[in-house]
Amino acid sequence: APRTVYYRAGVSAWSTGNDEDALTYLKQAASAADSVGMHASYLLGSVYLKRNEKPLALTAFETSKKFKQDPALAEESLFLSAKINYDLGRADVSINEFESVLEQYPQSTHTQEIKELLAQAYINANNVNKAIAYIESLSQRSIAVDRAYQKATYLKGTENFNKEDYPQAVSMFEKSLAVPVDSRYVGEASFWLAETYSIGKRYEEALPHYEKALAIPGLPANLVTQLRYGLGYAHYNLQHYDRAVVSFREYTNRGTKDPNYLDG
Repeated sequence: APRTVYYRAGVSAWSTGNDEDALTYLKQAASAADSVGMHASYLLGSVYLKRNEKPLALTAFETSKKFKQDPALAEESLFLSAKINYDLGRADVSINEFESVLEQYPQSTHTQEIKELLAQAYINANNVNKAIAYIESLSQRSIAVDRAYQKATYLKGTENFNKEDYPQAVSMFEKSLAVPVDSRYVGEASFWLAETYSIGKRYEEALPHYEKALAIPGLPANLVTQLRYGLGYAHYNLQHYDRAVVSFREYTNRGTKDPNYLDG
C-alpha cells in the first residue's frame, strides 16, 4: 500500500489512542524523508513520548525537526527534542536546542517554559556564570526562574568562598537571599554568609544570619550543628559569654562527629 494509506491509518489509530496500531502504521509511513514521512515521524515521537519511551521519541523528533517546509512542525519537534534531552540529563545538548528555538522562533508559545528550563539547564551543565548572567538579563522572571537564580548565586557564592574571594562571596549570598523561594537555600546561604563575615571578624554582622538560618524548620541536622557552633563562636568573640555557652551546649548536646566538636 502507498505510504499515504499507512499514514492515514496511523493518524486514525493515534487519534483513538490505539498506540500499537499507530506505531505499526506510522513506522511504515515514516520510511522516507518527504512530507508524509516527516509528519509520520512527529506522530511517532508523540506516541513514544506518551509511552515514556523517551530515547525512541527523541529519534523521531530529531527527524521531524529538520522539516523546515512546515515551521510549526519543525518548531514543536525541536522544542520536544530539547525537553527530552533535558529530561535525559543531556544538559549541553538541551541548552543548544532551547537556544535554537528562541533564536529561530522568537514568537514561540513555549518561550516562558524554555526560559525556565534553560536557566536550570545552565546550572545542570555546571555553568553557573552563564545561568546568573542569563537570568539577570531577563525582563520578567517566574518563580521557577527565581528558584534557579537562588540556587545559581548560592553555588557561585560557595565557589567564591572556597577561593577566599570573600567580597564576591558576600555579594552572591546576598543575591541568593534576595529571592527566598526555597527555604533550604535560604538556610545554606545564610550560614555561608555568616561564616564569611566571621572569617572577616565581622561578628556583629554574622550573628543575624546564623540566627535567621536557625529559625528555618527542617534544615539538615549537620547544617543545624554547624550553625550552632558558628553562632556560639560569634557570641564568644563578641564577649557574649552567657549566650556563647548556650549555643555551645546545644551544639555539644547533638552528639556530633563534627571536627569542631572538642572546641565546643
